Amino acid sequence: EVGYHLILSRKFADSSHILIGFKEAPDAIPGVTRTRAEALALAQQVLARIQAGESFRQLAAELSDDPVSGRQGGELGPREPGQYVKEFEEALFQLSPGEMSAVVESPFGFHIIVRWS
Repeated sequence: EVGYHLILSRKFADSSHILIGFKEAPDAIPGVTRTRAEALALAQQVLARIQAGESFRQLAAELSDDPVSGRQGGELGPREPGQYVKEFEEALFQLSPGEMSAVVESPFGFHIIVRWS
């Protein structure tokens, strides 16, 4: 007897991020007072610290302006395409598992993204 199987494949990405917001961002996080230039400089410093070996999760907990994921070490969990703003999503789905992005700008501010799977 022959059977048929329907196999559905969805592209998911498990990721974390650090958000460095700035007050002029279109979707600025309330209470953020730094300028775009200050935010970019800070995001670049954070990226350099991670590349030098500091813990991504610890820096996310200390520095991320994301009010939810920041408290969780930047963890966003598994998501499929269509759940993030364009700039973030394009950067995320270009990463291979285990890779970290450069600094990415979105309407919320600057992100450093790690794709876990």
